[in-house]
Amino acid sequence: MEEKGNPREQREVVKARRPEGSRPAPLAPSSAEKKRQRTASVAAAHNDDTIFVRRVPYTRLDVMGRGGSSKVFKVMGPDRKTYALKKIRTKGLDRETVESFENEISLLKSLKGKDGIIRLVNYEIQPGLIYVVLELGEIDLARKLFKMREEDKPIHENFLKLRWQEMLEAVNTLHHERVVHSDLKPANFLFVEGSLKLIDFGIAKAISDDTTNIARDSQVGTLNYMSPEAIQGQGGSIPGEKPRLKVGRKSDIWSLGCILYQMVYGRTPFAHVKNFMQKLQCITDPRVEIEYPPIPAHLSHLSGDLLSVMKGSLERDVKKRFAMDELLSHPLLSGRGAGCNAERELSLPLSQVQAMLKQMHATGGLTRDLNVDDLMSTINAQVKGGREIDITETLSSSIHRHNQGEEAVEAQTPHLTSSVSQSRPARVSEEMPLFSTLFCPPF
Repeated sequence: MEEKGNPREQREVVKARRPEGSRPAPLAPSSAEKKRQRTASVAAAHNDDTIFVRRVPYTRLDVMGRGGSSKVFKVMGPDRKTYALKKIRTKGLDRETVESFENEISLLKSLKGKDGIIRLVNYEIQPGLIYVVLELGEIDLARKLFKMREEDKPIHENFLKLRWQEMLEAVNTLHHERVVHSDLKPANFLFVEGSLKLIDFGIAKAISDDTTNIARDSQVGTLNYMSPEAIQGQGGSIPGEKPRLKVGRKSDIWSLGCILYQMVYGRTPFAHVKNFMQKLQCITDPRVEIEYPPIPAHLSHLSGDLLSVMKGSLERDVKKRFAMDELLSHPLLSGRGAGCNAERELSLPLSQVQAMLKQMHATGGLTRDLNVDDLMSTINAQVKGGREIDITETLSSSIHRHNQGEEAVEAQTPHLTSSVSQSRPARVSEEMPLFSTLFCPPF
């Protein structure tokens, strides 16, 4: 039998083997402790001027908005580019709301790199917190239309056609991915570097493989842009089951038709009906005719095509309503309609016009009061001549004229003191940073 040593002697031996001044090696932290340390480091970073999302530092520049459990920051990334960073506190929110946030992140991941869709830059989901980093927009279509109406500026034909095509192609991208947006409205289209991009997918849902419709548990969307089928409840097949809604691709077509109607007439089809219940009835009742006043004079040469698109999109019978391919190939965009004048205007591919707008954004031209007709004439001449699109010269001359105009105004008002002129409110421009309502209640 092996003889055991004295315990005191054993301790002395261990002590002798340990280098002088050293301490026992610390125990490895548990997984829970590691998690706590990570959360603490993020919280510490957030308390500073830097927010870490998946260990990527973003410097806070400004608070762009807040609402409910959300806050939106304008931030600068390590690449020196500015982004919109959304911080969402999910503690206390119901599971359905949290799932809508997670669903949106998942959808944006699957749509990354697709044209016309807001780009997800980074995200992180933690217990009680969600961080989302998106590309930064300048202004949404709702505010743009409001601004144009407030300044009494008619919507130019080129603006209407280009933005309509951009909206169609963005939604078409979504539909190809078997997803229905369900909440299309001007506020959900954001200008990014001069082009429109689709945002806010919180209530979007994938379409099952065997149908073009999806069952929805509750009514969603914005009433003035909601389709009749999105409003009308469908009884469940199981006794006691709550009503469900069938919403498909054609529902998004109706919403797009409402947006086009607003661009043409300055309001949605039933905006004049103020009573909520009456509005519901007007949208769903086929006996209530949608009014189509005369097309405004500056767009009168497009009357036939515009009325055709609006009536085809705002058809209550889903089977008779236009499909996406019909809208994309419609003469309104193809230039083959009765109102088309080939000598007066050349129809440009969307990709070329978007390249022009990006060039304008890069040179700061979007903040200027440019003459759109002159600009498009220049582009048309370049395309007809087989030359590459270059609007630098046009922008420079336009900016020069703009500056001369401001100098003339200042010269005519010498009585204004410098302090008064400096206190004038800044011009509202398209470069005003604006984050969408993505994940965020209205501010």
